[in-house]
Amino acid sequence: MLNQRRKLRPARAQRLSVALCVVMQLFFALVGTSGAYCAEESAENLLSNAGFENGTNGQPDEWRHFVAPADGAEALWDETVHRSGKRSAMLHVETPYAEEVYNNWYQHVRVTPVPGQLNLSGYIRSKDVMDAALWLQCWREGSPEVLRFATSSVGHPVNGTADWTRVETSIVPPPETSFLTVRCIIGGKGTAWFDDLQLVAEQQRDTSSAAKNTEDRAKKADQDAFKELLEAHKTLLQVNKDLAENARLLMEEVAKLRKELDGLKLSLEKWRSEQEEEIENLQRTRIPPFRPAAKGRGTTSQSGLPR
Repeated sequence: MLNQRRKLRPARAQRLSVALCVVMQLFFALVGTSGAYCAEESAENLLSNAGFENGTNGQPDEWRHFVAPADGAEALWDETVHRSGKRSAMLHVETPYAEEVYNNWYQHVRVTPVPGQLNLSGYIRSKDVMDAALWLQCWREGSPEVLRFATSSVGHPVNGTADWTRVETSIVPPPETSFLTVRCIIGGKGTAWFDDLQLVAEQQRDTSSAAKNTEDRAKKADQDAFKELLEAHKTLLQVNKDLAENARLLMEEVAKLRKELDGLKLSLEKWRSEQEEEIENLQRTRIPPFRPAAKGRGTTSQSGLPR
């Protein structure tokens, strides 16, 4: 019995050693995960009032909105729908515009010095929306030209109806950038809510000539990509409009056919009713069939002769 115990002890020790290793691995994994999470959370958010919590008179602090005039189009500081906190920013468009307009909530962010890569993320909730996204634009003071542009639609498109969805995009601002504009946009029609945005600088900029050349090439590539993206977006919206128009025409044809079928049904019922009424009238006025007189004694024909 003692020998058996001595034989079991090494196996038991080995199992304890393996379990201890697993526990230690889990511990360090949790510590590493917690550290990464804290690092992400501790990064400075360059946006003010990023959760749309603070504001007065129906307007969130630091944010402004643009809504082109149209029936049913609106921007709302919404207290009924939110991912966290008590409020979110909402955009609603009843019908698409003849020329595309991107209604949006926006905030300008000044950057000194110009940072390296910027990461923009946030959450969008949608209802029957054609397009909802976060935009990040780089501007030079006094110039109407967008230096560089990024949109979450490229990697994280939001359309249709969906619960809160995390989207993100990134950009490397050109050296001449004076300020950035973050936009929560809606294209076409539908409704979208925006909440819990975050704009974080990833690293400092390399100001060497090689980096500048790379930035120039990236700038041109981004401008070309921006133009292509806008053209593709316009094409998509036009396709959606055409589909909506075709669906409307189809519904009108279906309504006409249903109306014609209802008319035919009424005519058929009327014809059946008339036929039934005619048959009943014939049955009431029908003359009994001719029956010859019964044969019997004493009957004579018209000639006076016995039959």
